[in-house]
Amino acid sequence: MGKAKSALAQASPANLASAPLLRTAPTLMKDLAAARWTISANGTLQRSLDGGKTWLDVDVAMDDSMSANLVLRAQTGTTVQTQAELTTRAKTEAKSNAKSAAAEPTPTPRTIFRAVSVSSNAAEVWAGGSGGALYHTLDGGNRWARVVPSDAGTLLTADIIGIQFPDPRNGIVTTSNAEVWTTLDAGQTWHKQP
Repeated sequence: MGKAKSALAQASPANLASAPLLRTAPTLMKDLAAARWTISANGTLQRSLDGGKTWLDVDVAMDDSMSANLVLRAQTGTTVQTQAELTTRAKTEAKSNAKSAAAEPTPTPRTIFRAVSVSSNAAEVWAGGSGGALYHTLDGGNRWARVVPSDAGTLLTADIIGIQFPDPRNGIVTTSNAEVWTTLDAGQTWHKQP
């Protein structure tokens, strides 16, 4: 029967296997590659998963199966409604307002993106653009939530031209008409600066 080695002897550098170096193991580097984000010349939000060699357009529009994940602030800033509730209400209002079968629905205008802010690990992204459109993802762009900043009944409706989130909680959004909106709680509440 052999003697057990002391904990000190077991932990000596000679007995430990060296960790693989990332620069010498390209397969490890591939797994760690973070998505890159940009806005195209025509205002389309784009993501690259191959270091910028190819770019894919990102559709932030939600379908009904994902709408339960969305939360929008009502105009008061205190009422919270899911996208599904808002969609149901909009459909009900549309039916009651439909006086003529000849009336065609107005298509939703395409958002022209002008600003994007990406976290250091590229998982959390904020994207903003025309008409106060502001979108947020926590999973690298797989699911998006529409965020509607409001303060004392005033909604952000101007074109967003700048977004800064130096950390996940604190953010600043600037608009084309020189408004500055801030959040201290990851976009849950917003304050329009005087």
